[in-house]
Amino acid sequence: MTLTHLLVTGGAGFIGSNFVHHVVEHTDHTVTVLDKMTYAGNEASLADLPKDRVDLVVGDIADAELVDGLFEKADAVVHYAAESHNDNSLHDPQRLSALAQAIVEAVGQPIRLPSGTCVEVGTSIGIASAPHHGAAGADVVHSADLAMYAAKKQGGGYAFAEAAGAPA
Repeated sequence: MTLTHLLVTGGAGFIGSNFVHHVVEHTDHTVTVLDKMTYAGNEASLADLPKDRVDLVVGDIADAELVDGLFEKADAVVHYAAESHNDNSLHDPQRLSALAQAIVEAVGQPIRLPSGTCVEVGTSIGIASAPHHGAAGADVVHSADLAMYAAKKQGGGYAFAEAAGAPA
């Protein structure tokens, strides 16, 4: 199967738009970006891309009719759409747990390719925060890394840095 047209959900967000730029710069593929354009979506992140190769559709991945129509035209789907940014959760471990669990569940949703193949992925999330796990960014990232490996060891999901033995 030759890929010529991609559907990228969440393609106007930071990670998704960088992926779209990469595709346009390094392939001849065309791309349809489906983005709800919430706080994370930014139309300007796609503005300098060629209109004949990138089409922005403002819509919700929960709109089955819209997604089905776009899916029929795509050779592959790259799924970046997620409501994962919530500064208020950083100070409340229960809310942070709920956010991490929502991300794990969203990532774990099976994706059916046009060929009929069902693709399933999982994720492991390590949670650490400043200043609790270090004042320097590298220290916090190291603590989050330890927590991520603890989550992997338990078969996926998420773990807090304290549970992974990171200094608090």
